[in-house]
Amino acid sequence: MVKATFVPGRKLSIQGFILSGHAQYAPHGEDIVCAGISGLSLGIANGLAEFLASRVNVQQGANGWLAVRVVEEACSAEDLCRADTLLRTLRLGLEQIAQRYPGSLDIIESEVFPDDSL
Repeated sequence: MVKATFVPGRKLSIQGFILSGHAQYAPHGEDIVCAGISGLSLGIANGLAEFLASRVNVQQGANGWLAVRVVEEACSAEDLCRADTLLRTLRLGLEQIAQRYPGSLDIIESEVFPDDSL
């Protein structure tokens, strides 16, 4: 199962997220759930990196691990608006995937980044 952890910020409804695991919906290379989650999350991470540049931390690791955190203190009001829209779009997309493919994705809220890596 993929675990998506969303962390609220002081200025943003979602400051960042961490994804880990695999959906295990189908064999490796054929898993449309993992592909959808990966495509959506990497697209959002790339969009944040493009629009916010150094005001976002993005880390990628083994086994589908991806962590993204917006540095709120360094963002203008316009940056915060862009980030909020992108992160809420990610959350919406993942919620829809979780509804369509039960047991493949667990969405969690956390007050802090679980591993404090960002």
